Amino acid sequence: MNTPTKLAATNQAVEKTLRIIEYLSQCESPVRLQKISAELDMPESTVCRLLNTLYVNNYVNQDPVTFRYSLSLKFTKIGELVHSHVSIAGLADKALIALSKRCEESANVAIELDCEVVYVGVIYSPNSILRATQQIGTQAPMHCNAIGKILLSRYDDDQLADYISKKGLPAYTNKTIVSAEELKLELQTIQKQGFAMDNGETEEGVCSIAAPIRNYAGKIVAGISITGSLFRFTPERIPSLREEVMSTALAISKRLAYMG
Repeated sequence: MNTPTKLAATNQAVEKTLRIIEYLSQCESPVRLQKISAELDMPESTVCRLLNTLYVNNYVNQDPVTFRYSLSLKFTKIGELVHSHVSIAGLADKALIALSKRCEESANVAIELDCEVVYVGVIYSPNSILRATQQIGTQAPMHCNAIGKILLSRYDDDQLADYISKKGLPAYTNKTIVSAEELKLELQTIQKQGFAMDNGETEEGVCSIAAPIRNYAGKIVAGISITGSLFRFTPERIPSLREEVMSTALAISKRLAYMG
């Protein structure tokens, strides 16, 4: 089957961009456009166009005096995120199983991706009613999800305003927080108490308790939660369930070298 011309051209451009990135990653110092062109056997005009795209998107730096190019630290950030997410999913696996067994509820680990909660680990309990909505790779809104609120609690005022501008605060149930000021106050409370709850804010009759997973620098990189039917999360059970979630989150954080 013939590949459409437009798709082939796009792939060629990406391939050339990746070659530039790989070449620059091996250079010990910034490199001139002409040298990149010669080393990769690409026209200078092509290299210039692709470098400019990388520069505009903060993937490369250009020295204002020598005009030489080098990769930016954005790649370091991406690498750290990938490593962190892979590590979290692996490190949390046994802890999730144990947490779910102790609480007799479903247990989840999730990260943030493009202003959405993304589940990277899910253990179902026999009491689970969420197999369709909570699966590895599925996404959820941040402002009304227990883990999502944990992740939002690390935002400063400007970041939170940007999030609301981008995603809005849509109502999923009559308990969903739809006010920016109310959400801000909720996040301040979460920062102080160290846990978050979703009392039927995303889905009617469903409750979650979440706590933060932190890395060696103390930064929140993920969240862990238990989720189940609202009628099972009674006032009598919530304190012990909360402690189970928080202690599990701390244990995973310590495996990520968190010292707090």
